[in-house]
Amino acid sequence: MTDTVYSKKQGIAVYRLDELIDRLEDERIETRHETNPQITLIRRYMLDNLASGQVYFPPLVARVPEGALADGRPDRFAVIDGTQRLRAMGQLRPFITRLIGSDVPGDHAKGYLMNKMLDKIYISVQLFEGFTDEEADQLYIDLNTKGKKVSLSKRIAYDSRNELNKITNLLVRTHKGLQTAGIEQEKLSIHRPRNVKLVSLSQLRRLVGYFMTGQGVNAKPSMQQETVVNAEEYLDVIGHWLDELFALHPAVSIGNYEVSMLANYSLLAAVAEYAYEGLHDAFPIQKKDVISERMRRLGHVDWNSKHPQWLEFTGAERKGLYFLDTSKANYSELLNWLRLKGGE
Repeated sequence: MTDTVYSKKQGIAVYRLDELIDRLEDERIETRHETNPQITLIRRYMLDNLASGQVYFPPLVARVPEGALADGRPDRFAVIDGTQRLRAMGQLRPFITRLIGSDVPGDHAKGYLMNKMLDKIYISVQLFEGFTDEEADQLYIDLNTKGKKVSLSKRIAYDSRNELNKITNLLVRTHKGLQTAGIEQEKLSIHRPRNVKLVSLSQLRRLVGYFMTGQGVNAKPSMQQETVVNAEEYLDVIGHWLDELFALHPAVSIGNYEVSMLANYSLLAAVAEYAYEGLHDAFPIQKKDVISERMRRLGHVDWNSKHPQWLEFTGAERKGLYFLDTSKANYSELLNWLRLKGGE
């Protein structure tokens, strides 16, 4: 498919993944500056998803000489945008070969499956005819500075292949108390005390990640296969913790900083860690029983944000309200305080 934009002809050509790798190896594709850390990340993404065929990329952008689009699919082109993706593609074969020759159980079959997928995945390339070096550079700058970065909230909402995102979304859709407490799409929109929603979508994702991995509320969750398999079980446990949370403070006002210190995310996260610590490997019924017991021990705590007990922790007063510091040290103090209040 071709079209003329201003005085430049452009078109879209589709190539199999193995065709692009061949062209790259034969130096029929000219690339721009390479960034190795970014190439490594993209390669990992491809290796993680290649066997299932779920590899998704926006079109590469490239230029070709005048008249090259007449044949539909040029054999050679120079990349304007997409060098890191192409170079990551070019590194796939050595890794696949290593898997095929591996003695590790499962690697051999996985390598063959991934190799088979190389000619089943298609990548589109947007091609421009007759671009000068200056025009190509300007388009590269425009694509990489004027484009909109996809926010974490959008990735949570739309990346259905990520189990952590799926469970987070399912929790949002099914837990009535959480819906009443409120979930803000963007973390930057939570300005206390004006915003009275309990958490942002990204904050909720961190809490869900903690319950699914037991790796700490502030750690980057690393999903293991058994975690993915037991996703529904974790949804039930997280929902149970939320039920107990809203028994401590009504969902309708828990996000209102004027009346609830649980609207402070550091304290909320510390309550989650207090309730679930040490339970990751327990049976689901044991998890729920211990969570209930621990949360109910906090029933005597006054969660009002104006209570003088919060002055014991590092923070600052603004407009008549005390805002807790978000440092790791303060978080540890909150967690230890909760353990003491819970009689542990």
